[in-house]
Amino acid sequence: MISHDGQAYETKKVMVVDDHLIVRRGIISMITDDPAFTVCGEADDGPQALDLARETRPDIVVLDISLPRIGGIDVAVQLRRIVPEAEILFLTVHDNEGIVSDALRVGARAYVLKSECDDKLMEALRALARHQPYFAAHVSERLLESYLNTHASFDPVQLSPRERQVVTLVAEGNSNKVIASMLGVSVKTIETHRSSAMRKVGAKSSADLALYAARHRMVQL
Repeated sequence: MISHDGQAYETKKVMVVDDHLIVRRGIISMITDDPAFTVCGEADDGPQALDLARETRPDIVVLDISLPRIGGIDVAVQLRRIVPEAEILFLTVHDNEGIVSDALRVGARAYVLKSECDDKLMEALRALARHQPYFAAHVSERLLESYLNTHASFDPVQLSPRERQVVTLVAEGNSNKVIASMLGVSVKTIETHRSSAMRKVGAKSSADLALYAARHRMVQL
């Protein structure tokens, strides 16, 4: 596939999982209007989604939280085992910070509310196609509010300059391998800096580091 600027890119396969037919049809219509993406399948419950993932090996899964038989959070856990390379985008009505946190913990890198779907879904898909995280504004505000309340005592000066640099690059969605290449050091060195930074700020995941970085204006979510 050739983009408008003449650059070649790979069409991303997207699987859509939602138990409401009219919602799935609307999502699929938006996705198929963009030549950068193709819909490789659709499912209306958890077990069907998992079977379809094994069959089609999607690059991105658009997933609802509330699904019959197996909920979206549990589906995401199993998707990480079946297609670990796939990016997960939760598209849901739920903006409860607990549910959003659960979504991050199970490996989702994008979270969009259905009320924002028309404007934000394709932005989220394009970000995931570049392996970058994406959170709609309202969701980011909720997460940051929760983070501020929980981690108000964290002080960024306790990080070394290299640790701050690594945290910023992690928050921007880069892997350890990519960061090592960018900084001209070994992957092991990056892992050491990352682990040290996570320990200092009390982070348990990349999502926690991203929130820490946003809290201290190192990046913007």
